Amino acid sequence: MENKIFQSKAVAKLMKAHLVEARLHTDTQSSLTKEQFEENRDYQDRIGGSKANPYFAIVDPNTGNIIEEFSLSGAWTTWEGKWMDFIKRCAKKAGRPVN
Repeated sequence: MENKIFQSKAVAKLMKAHLVEARLHTDTQSSLTKEQFEENRDYQDRIGGSKANPYFAIVDPNTGNIIEEFSLSGAWTTWEGKWMDFIKRCAKKAGRPVN
């Protein structure tokens, strides 16, 4: 997602207009300690009830409640359109105009 879909000009423009991005890395440990990695995985499970990847959640910053969740499936070539639809759906739920 980060290397292909998020880099698309259309996706980047939509994300910039409607999201404040925060990432919780749960797919590879890389630079995290084992404890940090496990804490991230546990947090993902608590907020989303899943340790599946990729998993995305739009969280209300005022309440901490999940507004919308999204897990990608299928061929990665379909992800851009699915992701853009997801962002637009969330923006509309928040009462934001979407072009």
